[in-house]
Amino acid sequence: MRILDLFCGIGGLSLGFLESMREYEVNGSITGFDINRNVVMIYNMNLYRLGGRAHTIDVLRWKPRGEYDGIIGGPPCQPYSFANVKRKGTLHPYFPTLERFFYIIRVLKPKFFVMENVKGLISRKFIDYFKLLMDGVREYYEMDYRLLNMFDYGIPQTRKRVFLIGFREDLGLKPVFPKPLPNKTVLRDIVDEEIPDEYYDVSPKLIEKIMKWKPRRIKSLDNPSPTITGATYDKTSLLTVLIREDDGRIRYPTINEVKRIQGFPDWFKFPSHYGRRRIVEYLGESVPPRFSYLLGKEILNTLSKEM
Repeated sequence: MRILDLFCGIGGLSLGFLESMREYEVNGSITGFDINRNVVMIYNMNLYRLGGRAHTIDVLRWKPRGEYDGIIGGPPCQPYSFANVKRKGTLHPYFPTLERFFYIIRVLKPKFFVMENVKGLISRKFIDYFKLLMDGVREYYEMDYRLLNMFDYGIPQTRKRVFLIGFREDLGLKPVFPKPLPNKTVLRDIVDEEIPDEYYDVSPKLIEKIMKWKPRRIKSLDNPSPTITGATYDKTSLLTVLIREDDGRIRYPTINEVKRIQGFPDWFKFPSHYGRRRIVEYLGESVPPRFSYLLGKEILNTLSKEM
């Protein structure tokens, strides 16, 4: 099985699909494309041994070629994100990436495709545009999309994302989404036993600011984390994620905790010279691999029923 991962980032979608392929003993590989050479390096550092290989390529300029069984990807979400209060929609330089994703689907016509994006994509402002792009491939694909909360799938985070699944019509298959898991995971289940002092270095002014405007960004151990974003370690942003311990102390989550909140394994590595904020930015832009593993299993199960 050959899969193409567009706008692959550090490999959140790829990792889950590779793990599901390994469990089902499906021979195959995943090729990732991203314009950011740093995330491509991290992707290869972690996924190369599993069958994933990424390349530094501008998807907007790449001429589609090759044969792939599946195409997966998360086009940059900034044009549609509620957190983006500056340039949005057509004003954002990443706006063409979503249309490009669908264009590549039309040209290569894989057996299936999976696309992930923020819930703002199905807001009143952008839903018509989203449906217009889907109409462009509707003659070739049976499609369905859902707004899913990662907390329902064993991930200790209230992260809502749109997932679109399509199967080529000649296969006679209908999209199926993973079923929510019965057991929920909260912060208490994933915290480190020992927390370095540096993580308690939180400005009282920041705590006061968040408590006034975004109190849900400070969570007790018996709750899931708010959505992890690139601003999780920002010392001034209202999008900062903070943990309130049982004794009342407030701190930032550790890097390992952020990995677990994002559904990444502890063995997933980053260059040693990267700072906390940069690492969390790349993690926050990813699809949780724990969920993409469940998604990959559903795709493989469905493909096994191919007519």
